This record gives sequence, C-alpha cells and structure tokens, in this order.
Amino acid sequence: MNNAPTRDDADEATQDDEWILPSEAAQQFNIGRRTVYNWISEGVVPVRVIAQGRRRFYQIRRDALAALVQVRVEEQREATPFPQIVPKEQSDD
Repeated sequence: MNNAPTRDDADEATQDDEWILPSEAAQQFNIGRRTVYNWISEGVVPVRVIAQGRRRFYQIRRDALAALVQVRVEEQREATPFPQIVPKEQSDD
C-alpha cells in the first residue's frame, strides 16, 4: 500500500497554509497591486521569495493578508464616520 500524499490530500489543505502571488492577492482582496508590493517592502505581510535574479518573485500568506486587510478596513471605518445630515433651516419669505 502506498502512503504517499496524493493530489486530493493537497486539495484538503486549509487556506491557512495557502501562499498566493501578489497579483492574485490584489485580485482576491480587491486592493491595488501597488498596495500589496508596498506592504511587502514595508515588511507588513509575511512573504517568501520564490525566485531571485534580476527580479524577485514573492508569495504571500493568504491568511495573514486577509487579517491585515480586515484590520485596515476596520481602521478606515473608524476614521471616516458617517456624515450627519442636518436639515436646512426654512426661511419665512
């Protein structure tokens, strides 16, 4: 009997173990690619380098990026409260 991992075993891996490319991250989380690369250069998200040479190629931990995006969304909500609607005063003409 062969106990080697199969493709089905790999498909059962949780998203916690998933690494994605910056372009995939931008698309999945509806954020700009430049934002993703800024976070990489700032060290805000965990990455691994998958190729080096003239250009570096990165992969990002999906779960860590999801957590960061959630924090940023919450910060944005707190920073921009809903505007209050004040009725205009009526003039007696």
